[in-house]
Amino acid sequence: MKIISHILSIVFQPLFMPVYCFVLMFKDSYLSAMPMSYKSIITGIVAIFTLVVPALFILLLKIFKVISSVNLYNRKDRLIPYIITILCYLACAILLYRLKVPVWMISMLIGASFSLITCMFVTLKWKISAHGTGMGGIMAAVIYLYVVYAMIPLWALSLVILAAGAVGTARIYLNCHTFGQVMAGYANGLGWILLLMSISTYVL
Repeated sequence: MKIISHILSIVFQPLFMPVYCFVLMFKDSYLSAMPMSYKSIITGIVAIFTLVVPALFILLLKIFKVISSVNLYNRKDRLIPYIITILCYLACAILLYRLKVPVWMISMLIGASFSLITCMFVTLKWKISAHGTGMGGIMAAVIYLYVVYAMIPLWALSLVILAAGAVGTARIYLNCHTFGQVMAGYANGLGWILLLMSISTYVL
């Protein structure tokens, strides 16, 4: 069980979530008809800004002993990585906007930025689950696609929800978080991203 929990924590590491979301949105929304080259370029940009750059910064922080571990187990180690990641998300959102990517996709990154800002401030006093926030975010994207476009199959929605539950359980089992911290993470990611994606559809 411990090995499975570690695998789940790695596969569903929070930095992977934006890439997973964009792959999912390109696969199951009306954008599936777009050329593969377009989808690959946009997904690549998202991967560089939301995964590669933040991961490299976190590694550099560890090398220069600014943080104690790249896994950010210590609550106090999370502040600078959060700031870097938030700036990367916002920079990615601006670039995608200039590339004329649909606003509802960009709003997912903006919602993720708000959820990270929430995590950053909460972390000053309490250890909210970043894994929970990431899984809550991908659940929001799937729910959005299912409700608004009715293009994602119910089994995929169910699978994502089950995966979110498995990741949360794994984090609790590994004593990385309490039940309350995981649930707070879910609510944070789900709430912000679903709110921003919904606003982009019904307001903008």
